[in-house]
Amino acid sequence: MFWQNDGLHFRQPWVMGVQQEIERLKLKFLEQEKLQRECEALKVQVKMLLERRAKGQLTLAHHNLFFSGQSSDESSVKERRKWSPKEDVILIGAWLNTSKDPIVSNEQKAGAFWKRIVEYYNASPLLVGTIPRELGQCKQRWARINDLVCKFAGCYDMALREQRSGQNDNDVMKSALDIFHSDQNQKFNLEHAWRELRHDVKWCSTYLEKEKRKPVDPVDGEGAVPEPEERPVGVKAAKAA
Repeated sequence: MFWQNDGLHFRQPWVMGVQQEIERLKLKFLEQEKLQRECEALKVQVKMLLERRAKGQLTLAHHNLFFSGQSSDESSVKERRKWSPKEDVILIGAWLNTSKDPIVSNEQKAGAFWKRIVEYYNASPLLVGTIPRELGQCKQRWARINDLVCKFAGCYDMALREQRSGQNDNDVMKSALDIFHSDQNQKFNLEHAWRELRHDVKWCSTYLEKEKRKPVDPVDGEGAVPEPEERPVGVKAAKAA
């Protein structure tokens, strides 16, 4: 028999070996899926180029430039691809799942950590037929999401503190959006990302607590706390006085 049972418990070394093999096969499967999706995306691009060439919309120079793979603007074109809300949610899910992975946590080196995130992202069945994202693209997008969502979370907390009797959740949300626009001089367009992250314990403990610990600049107007002009008196000096 394949299963070796010592009474009520399986032998731990054997179980750990199975878990490691499952993890290895999972990564291999994700790599195969990624390659398959890249091939499908490339086929779509080639088909589009051939159709454009047949219609006279593509010159020979453009044709050679594409297939040579020597275009210096290729990476910048990929960077300019806009992220849809669906892609943002998938990226957030990949970050959260990788952070909470019991086998490989985010305590590993940043490069390996983000490699796993990108593999999870590109393996999503919701992205079949799309061009896979690269590590740099995912990392930059996450940095932007995290930065803006952290700032909006602070605006939302402020709106909650200022909530008046009779105001509902929609009123608080509108107030938070107004505060964000006033502070950042831009509209907050990542509400979908905020809703994915706002109650997640891992994200809140990793990023939101750091944001709260940052020194807050004094704000002019009612309720502002002025910066002390002199260095506070130490505990020993205070006792001596």
